Amino acid sequence: MNNKLVNFFFPKRFGRQGRVGRLVAAENDDLIRQALKAGVEPAEAARYSVEFFECKHTGYHTVNASSIYWESKSGFVLSYNGRAIACTAVEVKRTHLFIKQVQGVSGFKQELGLLRWERLLFKIAAEYARALGLREARSIRSEDQRYYPENGRSAQLDDHRQRAERMHVIYDKTPLRLGFRWSAERNAFVLPLACG
Repeated sequence: MNNKLVNFFFPKRFGRQGRVGRLVAAENDDLIRQALKAGVEPAEAARYSVEFFECKHTGYHTVNASSIYWESKSGFVLSYNGRAIACTAVEVKRTHLFIKQVQGVSGFKQELGLLRWERLLFKIAAEYARALGLREARSIRSEDQRYYPENGRSAQLDDHRQRAERMHVIYDKTPLRLGFRWSAERNAFVLPLACG
């Protein structure tokens, strides 16, 4: 895969909700096609797009007609027919990129069900880190995520166990399937990047 992912268009200044830049690299279309589940028509990939998002503060922001709570000031938005359906929030550090959040937007189960969206967002974040010349991509584990049920932030949910298992799949199993490895020293899943 070609690692020229950092092709963004940004408006000159922030709007009220931040700024969004469409990823124009052809590699993103390839990643979206690869993420489609078996049996889904390849033409369906054209309905999806991935954009870079940057804002002045964490919190709720309306992006592509969906309200999303952002755990960091930048990340990637997965949209379907122009409407945000999932996101990943990232922080760029001196030597690595840290994936803080991977989240689907409520109400888009059917659209999210057509592709392995979690893998897609992890791959795009890792490719972005590689394109920036960073040494590694890191990801938070489910138990350290602030909305993990045992952390007391999701009392409104009926089934804490189901939510915990879903978060375990997204934050723990998905990175392992993509080549990340747990590092107790860094307290994160780590993917070394061959930047060269």
